[in-house]
Amino acid sequence: MGILIFDLPREETTLNVKINRTLKSIGAEKIQNSVWKSENLKELMKIALWVRNVGGEAKILEENVIF
Repeated sequence: MGILIFDLPREETTLNVKINRTLKSIGAEKIQNSVWKSENLKELMKIALWVRNVGGEAKILEENVIF
């Protein structure tokens, strides 16, 4: 399970909507604003690259529950 955390430039509001819709379409679960989790790591990687290519920041973390 991967967790995507991203941040887009403020002027990219339309892109933010597109990214959120794409995440929903792959079955990702929204944890909070700009934080999503999904089992589809390949798609998360594509979205993270998309965010970085438009000047945003994106990280993918591995979910590991300790307690």
